[in-house]
Amino acid sequence: MKRLWLGVLGFVVAMAAAIFAMPEALGLAELGDYVEYVQAYNPAEDNENDEYYTPEPDYADYPSEPEPEYTPQPEPEPEPCITEEIYAFMEQFDGEIAVFFENLESGFTFSYQGDRVFFGASATKLPFALYIYLKAEEGRTNLNTTMYFTEGDFWEGSGFIRHRYEYGQDFTQRRLLHLMLAPSDNIATRILRRHHGLNSYREFITSIGGNAHFVQNITYSYLSADEAGLITRESFNYIQSGGRYSHEFLQNMFANRYPFIISDYDVASKSGWAASFGGGWHDMAIVFAPSPYTLSLLSSLDGTPADRAKYDAISMFFQDFNHRHFSGVEIESEVIEPTIITASVARAMMESYPDAVILDVRAQSEFDGGHIPNAVLLPHNRIEEQALDFFADKNTVILVYCRSGSRSRVASMALAEMGFTRVYDFGGIIDWDY
Repeated sequence: MKRLWLGVLGFVVAMAAAIFAMPEALGLAELGDYVEYVQAYNPAEDNENDEYYTPEPDYADYPSEPEPEYTPQPEPEPEPCITEEIYAFMEQFDGEIAVFFENLESGFTFSYQGDRVFFGASATKLPFALYIYLKAEEGRTNLNTTMYFTEGDFWEGSGFIRHRYEYGQDFTQRRLLHLMLAPSDNIATRILRRHHGLNSYREFITSIGGNAHFVQNITYSYLSADEAGLITRESFNYIQSGGRYSHEFLQNMFANRYPFIISDYDVASKSGWAASFGGGWHDMAIVFAPSPYTLSLLSSLDGTPADRAKYDAISMFFQDFNHRHFSGVEIESEVIEPTIITASVARAMMESYPDAVILDVRAQSEFDGGHIPNAVLLPHNRIEEQALDFFADKNTVILVYCRSGSRSRVASMALAEMGFTRVYDFGGIIDWDY
């Protein structure tokens, strides 16, 4: 313990001696001079003598830059969403009908209940036909191959093989494809399915982005509007490819005997309907308008006249929508033919287009004797004189009628030739039962 205290005392004495010796080492006479030296120390003087030292710039020597003035930019006006008018239109159908629309030039698509799954009925024969035609393009099947109708191929439902031919009847594959697509023959489909099988067909569906789980046995498969849109787009791409058999494929689609989608333009389609498995009433179409588009309509409706009127109204709505947004033509320089529609379609359009003009082109006395509610009168022989004063906008939806349909046709053509683009002729009031 004594040694510890002696060590500490020795250390303290040594430190004191060092402190008192420091002024002498620095060339200072007294301790007070050392304190003044420390207080007056300027590190910049040492830095000036350092050859590696770079002095900090005097920022006061630099002119200060003015702060930029902030000018608030106006918020860009949001572009109107063109799908809003479609949603507004589809509301009247209470969710009964699923829709897929695509303008094939711009790639614009619209899907309404697109992921809702339906029993596909005969509409699913279209992708199977596409698959076979593409196999033929690749040399993996021959369309002139002969196939035979066997007892195992028999099936009820659509088509006429079961009514006209006996077991053992031979058909070329080309003939069976036509029968499957045009009259939607179930037996033709089953013969082709027996020949090609389903495994590689499911692989094909997957390869184009479809749902292979929808594929059951062709006539008992499933479908959604989104899937139908994919299939019609792939069909259009094949038709546009100019393949060896693409024209034949197109002609078979044109020959669809039961089209539910209508247009003023050429329509290539495949439809299907069924009362079983929850029902199905479908059509999937390519419409060859100036700017072509696809339209697929799927529902569980029964196909009554009222149901057909709904499909007609939707068909004409999308034709009009496509023309207004994607035609790419100057309307003023092109005569848009008036569209001939039925009274039921006209009634549906009146509900769909609240701003539509119902134009009665009969004489004043006939109009006074009774007319369709909310109709306005402009006799057909005054169209050319007064139409431009009567209608401020040439894109107005105009629904034209007369007594029997003769004068409405004349008036509709006159309006079209004057540049009116949305003219619909629904004939005579004698056919108006509403």
